[in-house]
Amino acid sequence: DVSIGEYVLIHTGFAIQKVDAKEAEETLDLLIKMAEGI
Repeated sequence: DVSIGEYVLIHTGFAIQKVDAKEAEETLDLLIKMAEGI
């Protein structure tokens, strides 16, 4: 089960795995940096 405020990995519209907050923040930061480089 997932609660509000938790992070999950989504693939093809389905949550497949919970992700801890640190990993989620690092991934979001990386995606933002990649988007800025385009």
